[in-house]
Amino acid sequence: MDAGLPPRVGPYETLELLAEGGMARVVVARQAGLAGFERKVALKLILPELAADERYVTMFLDEARMASRVQHPNVVSVLDVGRDETTGILYMALDLVLGATLSQVRRRYPAGVPVHAALEIVAQAADGLDAAHCATAADGTPLALVHRDVCPQNLLIGFDGFVRVSDFGIARAAQRDTRTETGKFKGKLGYCSPEHVLAYPLDHRSDIFALGIVAFEMLTGVRLFSSSTPSTTLQKILHGDIPSVAELRPELPADAVAVLDAALCREVEGRPARAAEIASRIRTACGRAGFESPGPTLRDLVLHAASEQAVRLAGLSALRTPSAPPPPMGDDDPPTSVERPSRDTIVDFASPADIEE
Repeated sequence: MDAGLPPRVGPYETLELLAEGGMARVVVARQAGLAGFERKVALKLILPELAADERYVTMFLDEARMASRVQHPNVVSVLDVGRDETTGILYMALDLVLGATLSQVRRRYPAGVPVHAALEIVAQAADGLDAAHCATAADGTPLALVHRDVCPQNLLIGFDGFVRVSDFGIARAAQRDTRTETGKFKGKLGYCSPEHVLAYPLDHRSDIFALGIVAFEMLTGVRLFSSSTPSTTLQKILHGDIPSVAELRPELPADAVAVLDAALCREVEGRPARAAEIASRIRTACGRAGFESPGPTLRDLVLHAASEQAVRLAGLSALRTPSAPPPPMGDDDPPTSVERPSRDTIVDFASPADIEE
């Protein structure tokens, strides 16, 4: 067990640290039961210094409540939430997803991920987002959930070939108890829609724009909007050229190009009405193009992009060849594929004019 971790939290025995961010840390934990029952989970723990801050406690519980309403194979499942009776530690138990983040996979393929695998990643992520967008409260009331942080770090690709959307920490929902303060921006600027950076009202189509950015960058290896300063990035989002993905990947099926280009339409009404439409049109296009099943390629690229810790925990070390070591970690990635908990990405500005070079 890692030093500094409590030996137990609620019914879970802590085993090792996976990641630590500004708001919480995630550890591998084990839950035991009758007749030798045992399962490992990713246990998200609010940081001790924030445990008395009512704002962060409310955000943590909001995330747990919203994410628990989304039950889908392409979304990280919330299994349990509680507070340890002895220590008072607030925790959230999640599915332990072992594999790689999309950002790790992208570094493995800097010129672009293989087309058939990349399109499957987009389709699965779209399915997961659609499930989140359609989620309802217990009484059937639509949650109107908008993730607001769709980015490569929050798309997990398991060794099983499944893509999962993670980290609903800054998601917006109709029934959320916390609200973004006026003048505060939440999200990763390089993956935000025009209406997001302008602080206009958001709906699920803002996430569709963000997924379009992720898809473009994964397929081309080119950053679409990100630059060295927030003001330049913002201007690119609002006014910069958005080339068709086909300009850099001409081998893409035309129908897939059409829906990915539409996802990046600055006008909200020009985007696909639902994320599920993206998934459906991509899969239809791949079928018509005669693409082979992406499963083996997807599992192989994840195996060789994942961290040593993830490979070890999954018991797959013998399958990774010495000639294909994982890429070095960057500052934007956790040491494994489990969602990275981080404090809100907040930029203080009331309008685009308030951002200075």
